[in-house]
Amino acid sequence: MKNNHAFPIEEKLAKLEHALKLLNTSITITHTPMRTLKSMVKGNIIQPTIEKLEKFANLKM
Repeated sequence: MKNNHAFPIEEKLAKLEHALKLLNTSITITHTPMRTLKSMVKGNIIQPTIEKLEKFANLKM
């Protein structure tokens, strides 16, 4: 039995965190609500990126 298997949301967040490190411009989120995502990754990303996420969270998609 594997003890190191991540939950699907953790895998998605890990992929997003990696993408945020690579891309400092546009961010496209398709499956996770922005406010949930923002609250879950807030401690792991830099302040300018948090500000970008807040701007995207305020947009009606």
